[in-house]
Amino acid sequence: MNEEIKKKITIRKVFFSIFLVLTFIFLMGAIFGGIAGRDDIINTMAFVFGIPCGISLILTIVFGVKFRRLVKEMKKVEE
Repeated sequence: MNEEIKKKITIRKVFFSIFLVLTFIFLMGAIFGGIAGRDDIINTMAFVFGIPCGISLILTIVFGVKFRRLVKEMKKVEE
């Protein structure tokens, strides 16, 4: 039981880290795309990077919440 929880925690940590980095990258792309210059570039870059930023932000929150729940469950099992 304990090993299964540790394995799940490790997997969730990895996914959380990946989506956190992707959120940061897409956010930077949306910001710099918005600063970029002409109107058509602004709208396109902000749109192209903004949507994946929102999706990866939601997934980051989901995996973060699941990770916290598993850590709490692990502490209960240890006690």
